[in-house]
Amino acid sequence: MQRLYRSAILACVGISCTLTDAPAGPPQESRYFPDAGRGAIHQQVLDLHNPAVVLFVALQPGYEDFPLLTELRLGEGARTAVLYVTNGDATPGDEGGALPVEIAARRKDEAYRASLLLGAIPYFLNIPDPGIVPDTALLSRIWNADTVVSRVEYALRYFKPDAVIIGGDCRGSARRSLRQQLLTRLILRAMHVAADPSARPDTVLPGPWHVTRLLEESEGGKGITPRSYDVRHPVWKKSYRTIAREAVEGYRTLKLQIGSWTQGADRSYTVLAPAGGRLPATLLKGLPVAGPATRSFRAVIDQLAGERARGTGPSMLKSVIRAIDSLDVILGRQRRTLSTRDVRVLASWKNTLETLRCSLLGVHVECSLSDTLLTQSQLTYLRFGKVTSADDSTRTRIFFPGAMSHAWGINESINNQFPFTANSEFRILTPSSLPFTYPLSQFGMTTHVPRARFSFILIHRDKDRGRDYIYRKEIPFHAGPRRTHEVLTPVVRAMDGEPVIVRLVNLSRDAYEGTLSLRDSPLAPVTHEVMLPVKDYVLLDTLRLTLRGGISPGDHPLILSLSGGGELSLVMRSFDVRVDSGAYVGLITVLEDGPVEQALARLRVRWAKIADETELTPFSNVVVDRDALRHIESRRAINEALHAWVKQGGSLVVLPPAVPDDSRWGLPGPEFRRDPMVASTVRVTIDSTDDLFNRPNQLSSADWDQWVISRAACGLRTGFVEGSRIVASSADERHAPLVVTVREGKGKITYVALDLYSQLMNIHPGAHRLLANLLRR
Repeated sequence: MQRLYRSAILACVGISCTLTDAPAGPPQESRYFPDAGRGAIHQQVLDLHNPAVVLFVALQPGYEDFPLLTELRLGEGARTAVLYVTNGDATPGDEGGALPVEIAARRKDEAYRASLLLGAIPYFLNIPDPGIVPDTALLSRIWNADTVVSRVEYALRYFKPDAVIIGGDCRGSARRSLRQQLLTRLILRAMHVAADPSARPDTVLPGPWHVTRLLEESEGGKGITPRSYDVRHPVWKKSYRTIAREAVEGYRTLKLQIGSWTQGADRSYTVLAPAGGRLPATLLKGLPVAGPATRSFRAVIDQLAGERARGTGPSMLKSVIRAIDSLDVILGRQRRTLSTRDVRVLASWKNTLETLRCSLLGVHVECSLSDTLLTQSQLTYLRFGKVTSADDSTRTRIFFPGAMSHAWGINESINNQFPFTANSEFRILTPSSLPFTYPLSQFGMTTHVPRARFSFILIHRDKDRGRDYIYRKEIPFHAGPRRTHEVLTPVVRAMDGEPVIVRLVNLSRDAYEGTLSLRDSPLAPVTHEVMLPVKDYVLLDTLRLTLRGGISPGDHPLILSLSGGGELSLVMRSFDVRVDSGAYVGLITVLEDGPVEQALARLRVRWAKIADETELTPFSNVVVDRDALRHIESRRAINEALHAWVKQGGSLVVLPPAVPDDSRWGLPGPEFRRDPMVASTVRVTIDSTDDLFNRPNQLSSADWDQWVISRAACGLRTGFVEGSRIVASSADERHAPLVVTVREGKGKITYVALDLYSQLMNIHPGAHRLLANLLRR
């Protein structure tokens, strides 16, 4: 038992695992990486064959090359990780008008789940996402080079990849956007820093690491394209492309956009480093570079694969046991003389062999924490159900690595290992300094992985030595403060009845009763009594503003207080806007409570949603909201009804899709196109004689200042359309049309490429005045 215990410590603690500080076994949240059975054994043999590690760099969630990640992991057995540079804060959400940070938090969680589904380890750099910037100089000021290089260098030493693959900028006009060009330069710099032999190890990571191969996504299909993704997996009977599509479908915050990024030709890659080297036949050809110890052990791995192919299970189990014993000797006696790469490869084989032994023995463990939301110094329960193996009648012990330093408490004991049987229950006390990951929009946006993890190791010794095993598992959970409170509306308009929405969650086991107060000199005090009776109770509360009197234009800070729970700040924005009191607006939308819907309520205009084409007559104006254009393109009846309604004098406003696809619809006018994307700092040239900029609000230059994310995320392709007129365009060298009006009969259609979506979410005064003008009769 002592020998097996030392083996477990060597494999799982002393030399860590294949991906340092990452799960040694298969991800616990993926149906394609089970504990036991044919699928498990097939994957583990693949893993033995290919101990290469690949780090895929995605500019933001949703930009992954899903088929490539699927084929590398499930088809070739390479370990994969995804390095997310930003959290995608500047990419609009597809589920309504939630704040960018709330959308980014959801998207980060979706990326976490998508990566684990495909067997990849997600890792987030949390670099700011500024939206569209006009030049590299500004982007360099936002992306501090030292910060980016330091975080990438840490990731390179953390994952120790053989190959780094930089994905393209899917939302840009070309793969080599400003963001991708700068990122590539910074990654090259980080690679040099990580490989510097003078780099000293810190308390967590080993010394320098040299990346063997760097690749970047290419344009036009040039470069290396992986083998066909339409090959069917031999166990799951699905193609790699089909499995990848399941990960894509998990992105609910991108459900309207991600299809445009992931469809089309398969992505290809060119080699950037080593410069001038011979182009490999495949992405991973020749990786990892084998050292003497790796080459000497390769014959053992090949023998195991041959026995698997012949279907000799008992013989394979004996070979696995012999291989584990040999590796224990090498890692125990030669550790100081081995290269870092050899240690990583041998440790990968060691952990995979241990997992393969469990699968061959049919080991399956059912367990769970009694809570998924935990706080500091809180008691929870680790409960085990059925534990199956070839023979579970002999001695098993459980070891808790987190208890070695007494950070975690187990059964009110200072011990870190205990006797174990099926249906066991352990009392777990969380650390007093537990890092927070929840709420994601507060704490999770700065964490490298949006989950905390609790691990254990089962060390089983059987009377038949061939049935010994070491089984490791990690259970993800969220950690947060005892009580959380978030303002879901951090910017509000200064008007009576404006809602301030707060979400409160109780993570402690104690009931909470207190007050939520909003107080400031411009406001009449607002106080609500709140009650959080049990653990994990979620409360959404709405406080409404009551103004004392007239408020000067500008931003006014407000403080929201929770008794015993601290304070949060928000901004009340005061501005004047006039609306056409006779307008009655119809809204065609696919978003739930989107920014346009919220703005219509904020402007206090009469409006209603249009579900179908049956009755357009009552409306003076109709707005086709973001991405609703796609929804109605194929619906001939509503196209014909809108056309007839416009001809009779209606005013139709068409807002841009998040991802233009140059598609046509039944009404005359320009097409929305992907290029150009206009930075928010680019000036706008307007036709000052047009009523759009004069009635009912006279727009000034200040109304175009301080826009966020972008001025326009797309452009308009006008061509020649009779009765069309460009009334606003960008003032840069491209002079892209941004607002085009088309006369049709007695009415008119206004096509707007401006990024009103982001400005309305930010409650920008000028955007509200422009929207009010668009909605005049």
